[in-house]
Amino acid sequence: MLEQKQKGRSRRITVGADKAYDTKDFVSTVRELNVTPHVTKNDKGRSINLDRRTRGDPAMPSA
Repeated sequence: MLEQKQKGRSRRITVGADKAYDTKDFVSTVRELNVTPHVTKNDKGRSINLDRRTRGDPAMPSA
C-alpha cells in the first residue's frame, strides 16, 4: 500500500505506526520505499529497535 501511495511523487510521504511496528525490518523496508516512518517505541521489557530519527528524539547538541 505504501509503495502505491509513494509512486509518482517527488516528495516523501510519511506513515505513522503504533508500537507493534517497532522493528528494524519494518523501518528499513519503509525507508527503502522512500517513505518516512513515525513509530511509537515499545519500551515494555525489550530493547529499543528504532534509531533517533524514527523515534523523533531531539538532536543531540554538538560538543
